[in-house]
Amino acid sequence: MAWYNNTELPTTFEGFDLTEIVANKAARVTWGNGFILSSEKEDVKKVIQEIQQTIPLQSIFYENEKILSSIGYSIIEIVQMDGGQIGWSIVQPFGISRVAKFLDTPEMAVVWSRLKYDDFSGYIKTTYTREKISRQFYNEKEVSLDGEQVKLAKRFQIKSEEKNKIGVVPVQFFQNLPKKNFFGGYLSDYYPDSVAVKGLQALLNKAKESLEHELYWNRTRLAGIRTQTEIQQALKNNYETDKPNENDFWINGQVGMAGESDTQLIQGDPKLDKYTQLFDWIKNSFIEGSNYSGSDDTTNQKTEAEVLFTKSNDAEITRVKRNLRQTQYRRLFKIMFLMKGLDVKDEDFVFEIKENTVMDRLKQIEVARQAVDSGLSTRLREIKNLHGVSLEEAQKILEEIDKEQAEFQEKEMAQMEQMGQINANQEQTEQKQTAKESNNKDLV
Repeated sequence: MAWYNNTELPTTFEGFDLTEIVANKAARVTWGNGFILSSEKEDVKKVIQEIQQTIPLQSIFYENEKILSSIGYSIIEIVQMDGGQIGWSIVQPFGISRVAKFLDTPEMAVVWSRLKYDDFSGYIKTTYTREKISRQFYNEKEVSLDGEQVKLAKRFQIKSEEKNKIGVVPVQFFQNLPKKNFFGGYLSDYYPDSVAVKGLQALLNKAKESLEHELYWNRTRLAGIRTQTEIQQALKNNYETDKPNENDFWINGQVGMAGESDTQLIQGDPKLDKYTQLFDWIKNSFIEGSNYSGSDDTTNQKTEAEVLFTKSNDAEITRVKRNLRQTQYRRLFKIMFLMKGLDVKDEDFVFEIKENTVMDRLKQIEVARQAVDSGLSTRLREIKNLHGVSLEEAQKILEEIDKEQAEFQEKEMAQMEQMGQINANQEQTEQKQTAKESNNKDLV
């Protein structure tokens, strides 16, 4: 099995795909805590709400991250349907989809994609320029399943040719990690996570084959001299329903000394623990060579705070990818705003991938408190970081906290005043009692 086998093909996927393991890890640690997409401008906020209702952003982010980790690059196109609805499509990679750029700005793109999935899912070839969008597609106005056909909803239909009204090519070319190629086109400008250790997949495959041989040959069997008729009779007597091959249980040959039994049990002794150790070493080496932390990092750790520091590789590579992705996706969102008639600047909206590091909660609160007390941060910003919400949501939380604290202080003051009044009344009572006792003594 080649190291690059596609796990989408069950006939070739054998269950030990190291690239898939790393790709899943990359997607989890980058997007596992979600994202923030918000704005304080009402018109922008309205478009954001529409985007979040019609586009499965979290799923697309996760899928795209896996592709970037596995292949090294991807392309996302923005498709606007006849009804005005906007959708995202991760186009087919492997060189059939290409983007022409000047510096980092797309000037033209030819992409192949699937916008609908049914029994006859066909590819759409779309050519984008700054002036025009043209498509070649097959039966895109019907959906077919099990011999039945229905018309595609009108709001999902797209034109075969249309004017590019925004003057910008609505595609985004994603690089997994930055790489400059001085000797070719953009197709070589890609950097999968596992590029430095891809040869380990072949070693794992070889180890797996050796394990299979070990399990087959180094197992418990009987040995002795038997004719084929006797062997077949033994099979018939002992395996009426599920008959194994004779080699699965019998070795035909002379065993023992004269006068001893002519049949002996040969005990197998496969060294399976050695193979599992080798598998673990290959897997951890592959993961660490892909810039992530292997499973050995936390073997002896006890607390979440310790896990944070031992998973330094995860934290470092994720920080790099978060910064890259935020820039790449911000361009996509700005194109969508343009399609909705809004010329939005960077400061008009917030797109942020939430940090996904494991930290002890008490330690995190203590760090936030120290930042506020030392004047290095604000309560609003620390609430945002602690709860993983937008600044707008953090403002609401802050207002709720202030309101609750004010109510608590009022209640506490009322209780203190009440206690003060009780103490004053008690003191007056004691004073009166003392005066009465003093008068009684004088009379005596």
